[in-house]
Amino acid sequence: MQSEIWSLINHIGGPTWYVTIAPCDFKHPICIYFADDKEEFSVPLRAPSVCFSLVGNNPVAAA
Repeated sequence: MQSEIWSLINHIGGPTWYVTIAPCDFKHPICIYFADDKEEFSVPLRAPSVCFSLVGNNPVAAA
């Protein structure tokens, strides 16, 4: 089995790994802006529980 795997790697190539890095949703100011209903962009300092509930109530903004 090991020789079959090595021959496949030699023929096709090694496996490719992809890593996705995403910021934390309820701490990112742009995500909080999209989740909030205010028209003007400002970065107010809010409690983490408020940010978490804003993003939790509007998952489209987090996406």
